[in-house]
Amino acid sequence: MRNKNTYLSILYAFVGFSSTLLADPFSTLHFVNGDTLSGKLLQLEEDSVTFQADALIEQIDFDRPQILKLTLPHSPENTETHNASHLAVLTLEDRFYPKGERDQLKGKLLQITDDFVELHTTYAGVLKVDRSLIYSLDIKNPENITYSGPNSMEEWNVIGTTPSWTFANKALVTGLNDNSVAIELDFPKLSHLSFTVDRKKNIDLSVLLFADSVDTENPSNYYDLTINSNYLSMRKYVEKGRSEALTRISSSRATTLGEKIPYNIYADLNSGEFHIFVSGELIASFSDPAPDAASMGNALHFRSHRGYEMRIRDIKLAQWNGTLPTVEDSSNSPVDDSGNLIKLSNGDALAGEIKKTDELNIKVETKHAAFDVPISSISSIHLTPKEENHPRADTYDLKAYFKSGGWIILDPISLDSETLVGNHEAIGDVSFDLDAFDKIEFNIYDRKLNKLREDTW
Repeated sequence: MRNKNTYLSILYAFVGFSSTLLADPFSTLHFVNGDTLSGKLLQLEEDSVTFQADALIEQIDFDRPQILKLTLPHSPENTETHNASHLAVLTLEDRFYPKGERDQLKGKLLQITDDFVELHTTYAGVLKVDRSLIYSLDIKNPENITYSGPNSMEEWNVIGTTPSWTFANKALVTGLNDNSVAIELDFPKLSHLSFTVDRKKNIDLSVLLFADSVDTENPSNYYDLTINSNYLSMRKYVEKGRSEALTRISSSRATTLGEKIPYNIYADLNSGEFHIFVSGELIASFSDPAPDAASMGNALHFRSHRGYEMRIRDIKLAQWNGTLPTVEDSSNSPVDDSGNLIKLSNGDALAGEIKKTDELNIKVETKHAAFDVPISSISSIHLTPKEENHPRADTYDLKAYFKSGGWIILDPISLDSETLVGNHEAIGDVSFDLDAFDKIEFNIYDRKLNKLREDTW
């Protein structure tokens, strides 16, 4: 193996000399000592990684124990599943360490048998998943996503005389000055906007919806959702002057549910109805008594106040189907000896034996009758395994994070610039399209190194 210290010395001497030797988008290796190196991963061995550095022509081998993670080139998320009739989310059983951390697989549900669940994915083709290693099976109605980001500071317009917003780790970060960032989007009339706010202390944030300009902090027409330490409020601004506030909702739960808070806004522009979910709970609903969709625009603004440190990430805008999420009530769930409990998106539940599945329906036989249940109408399927089972942990396991959310831990077989081949007890040996992931972590069971991975923005 080549002398790595010698090559690193040469590399750092050449930094800035050539950034065009590799025409393709490059990845970045992050080392345990804090160093980073850009280039292309060529090969993975049991104890080393072969890397083509952006600044040099010669390849370099690095010891795997020295690597913290590999971040991969940015590319748009594959939206093939968004146009399918449904999106099945399989959550797998956890390993005994770290307890409670569970892998996920997403795709189109093809078949359920006594032994496995078959899933069609965009990143690994058809997967047969061992039923005994499945923790939960949820069905989502895939949304027509029109925006997913943030992806860079360049796509956002920073507004104000002393702009202080920055972009880091796929997030918009506030500064000490009070100002705004804005982006022109394709807002559907029925829209679902979601984002996560990370905070260090308090939250004082305005979210401007359906604004008619990205060039000013005060557009002529927009809805202003204010998120504060103990309340949510919404007000509509129109060109003729400020209207009355739609509603002010006092709720400490609006912003005190932790340091990382997901928000989901469901809006019907034509009717003027807005529903705000915080950490999965419906906190507020607002109604505009005089909606005027024609006067509104397609801009989204985030405006910071009082210099509070906040980070906004995982922003998605999608077409909304008009149905609000329901909160499951397990106390009303029927019980059946088969262990199969199918919960529907309207809140109903069926207990019975799954007899047959195809791409659109599941045939369920209950004590009373047999039903063909459309998969798109299901919210979750409870599958009781025959025996408790957990995947094993291997020293060389990698943790690969999907761009669409979630991750999978694999015992790697091979890894190059296009493909990750690995083994998981639930699916066997599988080849994954590397473009499905945005980062891969090494040495994932090292508690000291995991401290270095903690998010300290």
